[in-house]
Amino acid sequence: MTKNFLLVTLRSLRRQPVYAAINVGGLAVGLACCLLLALYLQNALSYDRFLERADDTYRLARDFPVDGGTERLAWTSGPVGPIIAASLPEVEAATRIATSDDKVLVENERYRAYETGFVYADANLFGFFGLPVRGGQIEDALAQPYTVALSASTAARYFGEADAVGNEVEVDGTPYEIIGVFEDLPSNTHLRFDMVGSRASQIADGLDPTSWTRGGAMTYVRLEAGQSPADVEAKLPALVRIHDTAGFLPADRFTLTPVTDIHLFARHASEYTPQGDIRYVLLFGAVAFVILLVACINYANLATAQAARRGAEVGVRKTLGAGRGQLVRQFLGESALLCGAAMLLAVGLAEAALPYLNAQLDLALSIPWTSPLLLATLALAIGLVAFLAGGYPALVLARFEPVRALQGRGLGAGARRLRQGLIVFQLAASVALIACTLVMNRQMELIQQSRPGFGDAQVLMLDTHGGLDGRYGALRTALEGVAAVEAVTTTSFSPGRPTAITFIDPSTVEGTTATETLVLNAYQAGAGFASVFGFDIVAGRPLREPAPGSDAASRVLLNEAAMQRLGWTEAVGRQLDLFGSPHLVAGVLEDFHAESLHEPVGPAVFMTAAPVASDYVAVKVAPGDLAATLAAVQGTWDRLVPERPFAYSFLDADFDALHRTELRLEALFALCAALAIGIACLGLFGMAALTTVQRTKEIGIRKVLGASVASIAALLSTEYVKLVAVAVVVAGPLAYLAMRTWLASFAYRVDLNLGLFVLAGVAALALTLVAVGVHALRAATADPVRSLRHD
Repeated sequence: MTKNFLLVTLRSLRRQPVYAAINVGGLAVGLACCLLLALYLQNALSYDRFLERADDTYRLARDFPVDGGTERLAWTSGPVGPIIAASLPEVEAATRIATSDDKVLVENERYRAYETGFVYADANLFGFFGLPVRGGQIEDALAQPYTVALSASTAARYFGEADAVGNEVEVDGTPYEIIGVFEDLPSNTHLRFDMVGSRASQIADGLDPTSWTRGGAMTYVRLEAGQSPADVEAKLPALVRIHDTAGFLPADRFTLTPVTDIHLFARHASEYTPQGDIRYVLLFGAVAFVILLVACINYANLATAQAARRGAEVGVRKTLGAGRGQLVRQFLGESALLCGAAMLLAVGLAEAALPYLNAQLDLALSIPWTSPLLLATLALAIGLVAFLAGGYPALVLARFEPVRALQGRGLGAGARRLRQGLIVFQLAASVALIACTLVMNRQMELIQQSRPGFGDAQVLMLDTHGGLDGRYGALRTALEGVAAVEAVTTTSFSPGRPTAITFIDPSTVEGTTATETLVLNAYQAGAGFASVFGFDIVAGRPLREPAPGSDAASRVLLNEAAMQRLGWTEAVGRQLDLFGSPHLVAGVLEDFHAESLHEPVGPAVFMTAAPVASDYVAVKVAPGDLAATLAAVQGTWDRLVPERPFAYSFLDADFDALHRTELRLEALFALCAALAIGIACLGLFGMAALTTVQRTKEIGIRKVLGASVASIAALLSTEYVKLVAVAVVVAGPLAYLAMRTWLASFAYRVDLNLGLFVLAGVAALALTLVAVGVHALRAATADPVRSLRHD
């Protein structure tokens, strides 16, 4: 019996190769997309699950008042962690991780580099999280000053195959003993460090461990099993007030964030690594479901549409005694065979596309082919998809009445209406995906156009690592001698980089309407800063090079947001007390985005940079042979600053990094949308082919009676045009709500206008007409004699 079923299935597929190819191809692409998106979702949802006792581990955050609201910080004052661990019986242990805003220069005789993954931590860090150690006695030795533990890959960079333990590296000029090597942290963790220095090193360098104003850190606590974090949160304010005698944190509120929620749910200020967003997980989960559903709908539609062609087969089989259950098994078996073939093809497609996905999302995902769970999941997926895609067609075909089936009248109006409903769903999904892609693309264009220095010229940002010890003047002169260099300045500004802040008492400001303490971001800026970065001076003049003995160093620029916050209509010539000394406002700079477009432009002041140079030397270079220009700039740097590595970035790339997640996911979403739309169009193509065949005789009769090619093509296409109109009405509001929710996280966003959704509907209509029109024109131009002979 099984052999007979298999032979019938193979013969049926061989007679209809286009039908089989469309189903297998559509299902394969849908399953491959689902497999890849499932890997992405599993990775996002598994963050920090590997940590020891992750369910009992929390990170402490503090809410503090600012500008009439509150802001939640991911770091707390240094003493808080030890006080909590010592005072609350619900807390089993605590540990701290302190990060630096700046890169540290690490070097030995073999290698040197600016390291961004350097942190200071308590000695119990590795035991607290259960991080695997490859060599050394980290927990014992990390309690000593000037000791450091390296990740395995970092140790290999500095020492090759030699044992790193017991050797030394210099950290910003200070020798540190390497007391251990730990395994590289996996990619699915918010803990991102390659080098862990002892907190005792900071204390040896002068940090007061009892200070509430210095030595802040990320504080983690592990609760005793079964303890409630809400109970601990309720006790923290009173506990802090007892020990914080100076009242540094009087109005703060503390919260405990589960460590497993940090990546997707914690949107705290002062995170030291970029975090994910649960909204993107839900978005791509929905996209994966839609893609698979569209592929399944293709199968169901094509199978039911060709029911009339298989009606005679069903009638004969029933006449010969085949029961309904036997026919259902036959058609479900065909579905399972097609799904199995599609799954094999999907596996190959997923493996081929995985490198692109990893590059796009900066991940290291892999498909665990040896996992029994994966194999069981794939087998379950084949069965589930076979049932979803083939269940209804099997039931439709199996319940045909033999006489009606043999007469070719087995398919009723109900099945036709269901087909139309499924087509509307496909088209609505296509319209919604097109609309969402258009909105995302426009928002990304707004981000690109909002970059500082946006234009043809490039701005190189050379990291001085804290200044150049008086050599800036010589370096600037030498760089200005490079042919492609247009201008050079110095600054502490870099997109997304934390900066100094200054507090201004409004009672000391003449003519202000502010009543509360003002907080301004403070940047250093050299002469020519505005022109190098492409900013406009909207009032006054730019900063100038201070002459010896002049007061030019006390001149500052304000941005428009700062002038507005101060309540000034005119700012030039007014005085501000900054960092304990008076400064005159020389000009007003246009607002620009120092942070991502998720945040509003903050008030900022730009102060004349010291002659030793700020954190960066900004070099504006003309378009052209960028590689040659970069080599010339590096040669100048190596000659004048030989003891420091040449570290650079491009200003536009630094700004794009603020939106790396959005830019990458927008591209991935556009690809997924294109695949879903392509699958839907493939299904419409197959549907049009089958329905055209079913109406062959009707078309022949119409042509004999004088119908034109255009009228016949219009007749065959009209039904689909109506379905597109219904789909637009269904999809428009859904896409609008989805995009309004997504855009709500941006302080600066594009408008959701009707034109975008009309354009999405027109695009869906054009794709539908292309998919359907090919068959409509072919049928309309066919020889009517052959059409009337059609069997």
